[in-house]
Amino acid sequence: MKKCPGCGREYPDEFSVCAVDGQTLQSVTAPPVAAPGPAPGQYYQTRKLLTYVAPLRAGLVLAVLYAFFGLIFAPFFILIALIGKQTGGGFPAALGGVIGAIFFPVVYGIAGFLGGLIGAAVYNLVARWTGGLEFEFRDAPQRPVY
Repeated sequence: MKKCPGCGREYPDEFSVCAVDGQTLQSVTAPPVAAPGPAPGQYYQTRKLLTYVAPLRAGLVLAVLYAFFGLIFAPFFILIALIGKQTGGGFPAALGGVIGAIFFPVVYGIAGFLGGLIGAAVYNLVARWTGGLEFEFRDAPQRPVY
């Protein structure tokens, strides 16, 4: 099998020039056939151990994630405040709901940061004793380029 480096069109081995753009064809090797699973007593070559999580990075990722979730819940605080005002709670109830809508994402983000930081540090400690989490990976099938 041969392939044009320009347009990507494939041709049988007897062709040497692309009929579309005239470029010289390049030989294409067939992808390797996936071997069956390992024999008993052998190990998968695609297994990885997660033995360390960067605490600061975990804290930052979870802070952003939790703050985002806090923003999703903020409109509900405002809605509850408006309902509270309409049912006789008055201005203080409405103001409390708006303040809650503003500060909830911030507080939730801080809680996410601290939870990620502490969680990663504890995981790293436990991973030293247990060897960490084990993951198995496989190669994704190749997709055609359009």
